[in-house]
Amino acid sequence: MTDATVTTTTTTTTTTTTTTTTTTTTTTTTTTKTTTTSTTTILLLLLYYYYCYYYYYYYYYYYYYYYYYYYYYYYYYYYYFLRQQTMI
Repeated sequence: MTDATVTTTTTTTTTTTTTTTTTTTTTTTTTTKTTTTSTTTILLLLLYYYYCYYYYYYYYYYYYYYYYYYYYYYYYYYYYFLRQQTMI
């Protein structure tokens, strides 16, 4: 009797699957610039123009007054001079 040899070959196949997920995030930023003028600023500007107006108004009448002041004295001395000439 002969001994029979049985050979068994086992093959193992391993499959590896890699999944890559890419996530893209987009961020949009909107900047809004708002310009506001406060009531205090407006009042200060009005006060400034009010001051300038009365400043020039005052000096206008100041020079107006002195113009007539010198005008008056010019004729006063002119009259005085003529009077002295006629008395000679």
